[in-house]
Amino acid sequence: MEALSVVADPAVNQFTAHQPVLCQEVLSFLEDLPAGLIIDCTLGGGGHAAALLEAFPERHLLALDRDTLALVRAKKRLEKYQARITFEHAEFSQVAAVVSATSTLATESVAAIFADLGYSSDQMDTAERGFSFAKSGPLDMRLDQTQELSAEQVLNQYAERELTLVFLKGSVGSRSRTLARRIIDRRPLESTLEFAQICEEVLGRGYKPNAAKRKHPATVPFQAVRIEVNQEYDQIRALLEQSLQVLCDHGRLLVIDFHSTEDKLVTAKMREWEREQRGKVLTKKAITPSEQEIAANSRARSARLRVFQLTSSKQV
Repeated sequence: MEALSVVADPAVNQFTAHQPVLCQEVLSFLEDLPAGLIIDCTLGGGGHAAALLEAFPERHLLALDRDTLALVRAKKRLEKYQARITFEHAEFSQVAAVVSATSTLATESVAAIFADLGYSSDQMDTAERGFSFAKSGPLDMRLDQTQELSAEQVLNQYAERELTLVFLKGSVGSRSRTLARRIIDRRPLESTLEFAQICEEVLGRGYKPNAAKRKHPATVPFQAVRIEVNQEYDQIRALLEQSLQVLCDHGRLLVIDFHSTEDKLVTAKMREWEREQRGKVLTKKAITPSEQEIAANSRARSARLRVFQLTSSKQV
């Protein structure tokens, strides 16, 4: 298949700074699908959606996102495909309910479900969203800005035990309790830079800002709080469970993840399905970006694509 230029058109990129990862690899696993629609559970900047709609002109796309701002941007970007795309403001943990409730799609087979579990550059680079420790912003981190729980509540209201557990579950490690106590001592925190400063004080022993290949001490704690705010692991588990309920026979689930806990959840479930003879894992080893893609987009370096093909939905 000829490579698609999905991020090089300035007229398209005026809507988003995000570059979709492993785009050609995703398309290659969708070339011989059975009839039916494709679901993009994580619309984001619309890069993967644009590639899917361009590559498969006979397909309809159901596009979900929790982020209303992402939906606004993507609708503008994908305007020329509006006859073949249905947008829904929804969590990907609601995919089965969305399909059932969307009357024009409920009777159509679902040939593929795609999810990119990463965050878009639009979200990470907008200080007002509170995802970045490099810019001063509010303690927000909500993907769905209509929800109540935010990073401000996690950091300023959680008890020591709860906050320690957030950091332990988020892989902060042995200093999780110390970090939680330091945060409590400094309450109320009001900005991302305050949180980042505490992370550096507690976790940054020997850290040098210009050291090559050294993560900033705030990287993992910020990720841990973001996971808590958006209940990311529960969302992934729900998506995996519902995918086989929704897919048609020989339909495929494609998931791109970016860190080890996500990958363990996805890999373990796909292998469990294979042992139960529900289908086949098509990626015995994760598909990772090429050196060329990483050079062009450093945020792609941790991406891993896993693919599962359902044998028969009647077994689920």
